[in-house]
Amino acid sequence: MASKINICIDPGHGGNQPGAVSSKYGYKEKDIALDISHRVRDYLLYATKDGDKVILNDHCPSDHKPLVDVIMTREIDKDVSLSDRCKIANNAKSRFFISIHCNSCNSEDPNGIETWCYESKNPEPKMLATNIQTSLMNMVKPYHLNIKGKDQEIKSRGVKQTTVYYTLRHTTMPSIVIECGFMSNPQEVSLMYNSEDYRIALSKGIAEGILKSL
Repeated sequence: MASKINICIDPGHGGNQPGAVSSKYGYKEKDIALDISHRVRDYLLYATKDGDKVILNDHCPSDHKPLVDVIMTREIDKDVSLSDRCKIANNAKSRFFISIHCNSCNSEDPNGIETWCYESKNPEPKMLATNIQTSLMNMVKPYHLNIKGKDQEIKSRGVKQTTVYYTLRHTTMPSIVIECGFMSNPQEVSLMYNSEDYRIALSKGIAEGILKSL
């Protein structure tokens, strides 16, 4: 991995665009996405190597030279258009574009994590999505949801492909959209919003998957 490689992290929504909102608690997707994105940025910047093994550090090591650079489409709670998000990544010639979101549904039942990539003959976007989805699910194994009175592990909804999402269509590098959980599921949104440890696990999974893909 070369130091000049940069990764574009895109916290979904922002400003007057809250994204999905929990009907039970009022939690906003834009806030969870920004928090996770900041943590992913830091894990990428603080990561070190021991041979072929990548180590994710919670703090910046002394005399550290980052393995990658990171560009954020937004650092604060503000509006950024979809076209501007793509321009930021394209102008920086980013290696990967990683858009971080939370899911939602009309029903409270659906839950779990899924990763989307652009459907094409190029295998790299799916490889990136698969690495991130796999790392995410490994990181969240200790956590459980109580669904209809039954304790269950966080559900993997897998890797999915589409040609519809704007950012996947208008970025020039392998790009993915991560849905970290359902804002409409009371247990899952409460875990995402209230548990810093869970957001750390999500962030580590995303960062590890990115670094494994380089």
